[in-house]
Amino acid sequence: MSFKFESEVLKALEELLKTEANYDIIIHVGQKPDIKEFHVHSVLLCCRSDYFNSTLSAKDIIKKDGKFVIKKPNITPQAFDVIINKTGLEILNIMIAFEELKLTQLIKLAEDFLIKHHQSFLQNDPVEILQMTYSHKIFNNIQELCLEEIYLKPDILFNSVKLVNLPATLLGIILKQNDLTLNEIEIWENLVKWGLAQEKILNEDVSKWNQENFNIFERILHKFIPLIRFYDISSGDYFNKVRPYEQIYLKN
Repeated sequence: MSFKFESEVLKALEELLKTEANYDIIIHVGQKPDIKEFHVHSVLLCCRSDYFNSTLSAKDIIKKDGKFVIKKPNITPQAFDVIINKTGLEILNIMIAFEELKLTQLIKLAEDFLIKHHQSFLQNDPVEILQMTYSHKIFNNIQELCLEEIYLKPDILFNSVKLVNLPATLLGIILKQNDLTLNEIEIWENLVKWGLAQEKILNEDVSKWNQENFNIFERILHKFIPLIRFYDISSGDYFNKVRPYEQIYLKN
């Protein structure tokens, strides 16, 4: 019964993705003369994409006849057709299968596609994309491009609710970069948020911590503290946002 129900739900979702009935989003993709209008459902896009979730929540989004209107001139209709049906993670998994089967030409084709459209895929699944590209050597070129994009537009990663799931190794690689275009206090605040998520027993209110809590937090953030340029943080921000954790900072 359960399997049948799940299968029917999945089938219904697949049909919803394919059909234009009751759509509530119009997406204009491409540039003249190659422009295509996509009619899609917000319920599916918001589930699959943090980018669309935030875009559709914006107060200034255009609406026409009760439908959201989005324009994406920098993406080709052909690419968007794939993106709307396949996530970056799915294509990466396909590449892993190609490698296992030694399908060299197909690996190259998939890699070229991901490299060309890495920005779109990264916006949708920044943490998962970084994790997967870091875990397999065949993704070295893609990983390098994704990291460069993160350094240039760190909000892609640091505004993601999944930031706390980023492995410590990858977080360290990113924080070591001198060209990470993020204010030092923002780096610190995100580091604290990440650290708190690694140990569930820690209260978010640091004023309620005992010495053992500080010791635990210091062990979590120990290797990251030297990467923070505390001298670039204003005195006001330091007093309000750094000083409460000074015990772990002074130990380093």
